[in-house]
Amino acid sequence: MAVSTLSARSPDPFYAATRAFYAAVGFSPLVEYNAEDPLNPMQWMVRDV
Repeated sequence: MAVSTLSARSPDPFYAATRAFYAAVGFSPLVEYNAEDPLNPMQWMVRDV
């Protein structure tokens, strides 16, 4: 299973909480993309099902 969210390079506290939730239910960071866009640093997180 995979989700896409803003990466930790984003200062947005709501996305920090989102990443914490995903980590708490077993997701791990896989890859970060949109590195050239500092306002939209995206990341895929994955977990086994």
